[in-house]
Amino acid sequence: MRKPLAGLGVTMAIAAVFGASGGYFMRLDLPDVRALEEYRPAQMTRVLDRDGREIATFAAEKRILLDPAEIPPSFRDALISSEDSEFRKHTGIDFRGVGRAVWTDLRERRKAQGASTLTMQLAGMLFLDRSQKTVRRKLQEAVLAVEIERHYSKQEILALYTNQVHMGHGLQGLGAAARHYFNKPAHLLTIGESATLVGLLPRPSAYSPIHDLERATQRRNLVLRRMVEEGYLDTRTARRVAGERLVLNRPVAESECAEYFVESVRRTIRDEHGERALYAGGLEIRTTMDPRLQEFAEEAIREGLELYAERRRQREGSNDTGEAPQAALVALDPRTGEVLAMVGGSDFGHSEFNRVTQARRQPGSAFKPIVLAAALENGKTLADTLLDEPTVFLDRRNPQPYQPENFSREYFGSITLRTAIEKSANIASVKLLQQVGYDAAIDMALRLGIESGLRPYPSLALGAFELTLLELTSAYGVFANGGMYVEPHWIRAVGDRSQGTVARTHPAVRDAVSPQLAYAMSHALNGVIRRGTGRGAAELPWTLAGKTGTTDDYVDAWFVGYSPELVVGVWVGYDAPQSLGVGESGSKAALPIWKSFMERALEGRDDWPFALPDGVTFVVVDAETGRRAVDARSCEHSLSEVFIEGSEPLGLCSSERHRRLRLPRPFQRYPLGPDGALQIPANELRALVDAERGVSVSRNARRLRYSSEDESVTLRLDTGPDRPPIDLGQRTDLVAGWRGTDGRRANIVWFSTP
Repeated sequence: MRKPLAGLGVTMAIAAVFGASGGYFMRLDLPDVRALEEYRPAQMTRVLDRDGREIATFAAEKRILLDPAEIPPSFRDALISSEDSEFRKHTGIDFRGVGRAVWTDLRERRKAQGASTLTMQLAGMLFLDRSQKTVRRKLQEAVLAVEIERHYSKQEILALYTNQVHMGHGLQGLGAAARHYFNKPAHLLTIGESATLVGLLPRPSAYSPIHDLERATQRRNLVLRRMVEEGYLDTRTARRVAGERLVLNRPVAESECAEYFVESVRRTIRDEHGERALYAGGLEIRTTMDPRLQEFAEEAIREGLELYAERRRQREGSNDTGEAPQAALVALDPRTGEVLAMVGGSDFGHSEFNRVTQARRQPGSAFKPIVLAAALENGKTLADTLLDEPTVFLDRRNPQPYQPENFSREYFGSITLRTAIEKSANIASVKLLQQVGYDAAIDMALRLGIESGLRPYPSLALGAFELTLLELTSAYGVFANGGMYVEPHWIRAVGDRSQGTVARTHPAVRDAVSPQLAYAMSHALNGVIRRGTGRGAAELPWTLAGKTGTTDDYVDAWFVGYSPELVVGVWVGYDAPQSLGVGESGSKAALPIWKSFMERALEGRDDWPFALPDGVTFVVVDAETGRRAVDARSCEHSLSEVFIEGSEPLGLCSSERHRRLRLPRPFQRYPLGPDGALQIPANELRALVDAERGVSVSRNARRLRYSSEDESVTLRLDTGPDRPPIDLGQRTDLVAGWRGTDGRRANIVWFSTP
């Protein structure tokens, strides 16, 4: 009887101390517990993919606030059984428990047992510095616990405790712990999972199932036994649960999932809602990310960079590649503007700089479709022709002459606009810009969503001005979407638990170009993949359109392309501009990444052609001259070309026009008259004949003959009056140096200026 009597004496003594001291401690500078009525702890912000799965969190404290009804009975019963079996009976202080703890401490001559109730623990967590292990702090805790019990129900106290308690790994409260350990909301926790979480409370780091699964299992089973002892669980159920293997089901680690996408979300929320809301507001951010496409994007980037590294090793014979190359990919739904996948670089851990949204690089030939779109809108057709030859472009606003060359270092002669875009002919593209004008091209870019500064120079046609991958990809999306621009975005909606949806994204939507123009552009860019620089993707079994881009010295490699429902852009290069290596063009470095992604993304889908709008017609034309093909003998290569209604060609293909195409390129500058005769001014004819080998004129100047090793061509000739030479201003001293790679003197073209 001595031990029980001694314990009872200790308990009565402690009660007397508390009774006598309560008023004194109430006079201490203690907080008013009624402040709990305004309890608004920091809550973590959750980022969800388009399917509602969590992909990341932002938090000063990782907490998901639970209402009392969301706390599962299994956790409540386990908590009371293990931490405070007298919780439903005491008024904040368990005097019997205190007596047992003091008696044990005296007997063991050390602090062997705690005596804090759940309410006392809550008071310490919310109002006191629990690192101070003093009698004064313990008495303050007790006084505050009594006050809390006076003002709040047991259910409210239990909810406050459940939301505040530390549960390891930076987690505050049951809501965050249920997500972190078992990837489920708290109300769906099983008995075993609840017991596991209660079991780690005394020492969250040591008892974490992530750190030590066996030890966590032992702690779980101990809690289950306490639940049986306290009458909250029957023995049979406890044995069954104790025999189950403890299985964690953690969400994908943030460091492994869509880092660049998540960082873009973080920046947007910070800018629009502020740091406090981002890290403590408990927001739920519903994003546009498609986890399946995101995985494909990351795989395609990784594989593409590995292939590039292998090619570089073979070229240079070394494994030391110096600075790491970078690659970026963005995929959008052109119908909604939603960013479905985004990879902003090769390694987020090494560099958080996002090459999709932040890097501005020259797009090279990937900009040519924008110039072509401006031309088609201003009356040009894909069957119109341009002469691709050595050319110098002069502009009165720029003192330097501009002489571009084709990527292949050859000249294509007279070609249609379709052939020019398929072959990515540089000279023809600059001539097209000269004909359509700077203003029309820049206006087209703006309507397509390109906001980066573009300037009126001839090099604009070849993508000399920097822009982002997101801008260019979104611009191509207009063609995929029938002419409608939808602003790209990666957040669908932002909500919180108290207000529901706080903000829903409403992207800007506008008619950028006509449906007829958009279809013509898709038809043209489909030809790039079928026959042109993008033919590396021609084997894919879907209707696709796209364009390569390569800048000088292979510094930047691009490919942007699309199906009717998915537009994807890829860039490859170095952060500090340097050559990727000879031959590392858009078709070699970027296109394989795009192809790999599209192959996975569209797998299992039917082929859907681009929607054909009213106001579009098809005419069979000669592929070389762009004129109507009516005679199979003179039009051997024909194709069905698309035209905006009313722009169909009237002229017919003829043998004379084909013979002109076989003349040296300088002769292809001149038109054919109604009778099929080549019309050349007399003074220019003399210079051409003198400069070109194999060219001769009949004595009566009625016929021109050209002979080479392979063929002989004769055309009727119509010599007109002399034409005055072009006005070169102050640049006459440079004329002799303006020649092409073939040695021929370059033609001179002036850009009109305002």
